[in-house]
Amino acid sequence: MSINQSDNGTTYSTTYDKNRVMESFGVSIYPGPVKQKETTRTALMRTGPDNSFEAYLWVNNQMTKNSDFLIIGLLDYQQIPFEFNNSGKNIHHVIHMAPFEEAFYRFRLPPMPDGSHDFELFLIMKPDEHTLNNSFRFSTDQALLGSRRVNIIVGNATEFSAPRITTYNGPTWSCGSDYVLNDGLLVTTKPCDNRALLSSNVTPDKLYDYSINIAADSKYPISVAIVPLLDYYQVPLTKNMNENVAFFNLSAGEKISVPANIGIPHDTGVHELMVLWIPRPYYSIDDDTQNARQYHQWPWSEPSIRVGLNVKSDLQEGSSDSL
Repeated sequence: MSINQSDNGTTYSTTYDKNRVMESFGVSIYPGPVKQKETTRTALMRTGPDNSFEAYLWVNNQMTKNSDFLIIGLLDYQQIPFEFNNSGKNIHHVIHMAPFEEAFYRFRLPPMPDGSHDFELFLIMKPDEHTLNNSFRFSTDQALLGSRRVNIIVGNATEFSAPRITTYNGPTWSCGSDYVLNDGLLVTTKPCDNRALLSSNVTPDKLYDYSINIAADSKYPISVAIVPLLDYYQVPLTKNMNENVAFFNLSAGEKISVPANIGIPHDTGVHELMVLWIPRPYYSIDDDTQNARQYHQWPWSEPSIRVGLNVKSDLQEGSSDSL
């Protein structure tokens, strides 16, 4: 993602390698349906107690073809139903955009408790693409997704104050300093595997094991939230966990593998498994942006490769495609 500044404001734009997918779009959040001079402080918004929160998502489709975007939202790292573009309160919302179209979409969140909150909107491209073709699967790596996060203060507080975070205390494996991953995540079949998991033939109603490998850069520590999605609905990291988000603080150069599993749906067909990498949870975006060189992490999210889980009732479990 890149940032372009002009007299008309700041546009946060996700752009992909033209030799791969030739896709680009801009996204931002404004308090009203008018583009304005955007500064880092516009990422901090306020609302009163017992009031709903209303703002506008601006999207600029910078592509030569019609584009569909699936919209989901995480409030305090939990997926919530919310009102969007007068379509009622739902978890999933879809917008259809013409080539080079830009538009505002009003959204409204339910009342929140007093205090500081994070809210992030995610735009997922090609949500109905379910091919198991390896080239498409690779094209989703850190791509086909854009997001915009805002800090929200409810009540009379003068500054954003991060709530206490409970970091993940489940089992992990150390991948060692030579592991291929650097400052990011990779979904694989086995812990610390170098081969990305692209697709897998699975049996309905069974438990499917996989690994989420995450790593900090060798030069600096990181903090990150990991959120698994199945068919773009948030799901627990493992069947035995109530939590469907995991928070990590990794030391510089630390590389670990987190065991995960998921219940396979009963419905046959291809289901999409994706893991979100959300950096610096609950930190002031204003501070993060102004001090990016110090923190080394930008406040926007990236997706893992979308893993195609091909559900067939008559196949043998375990066959997968990892490259």
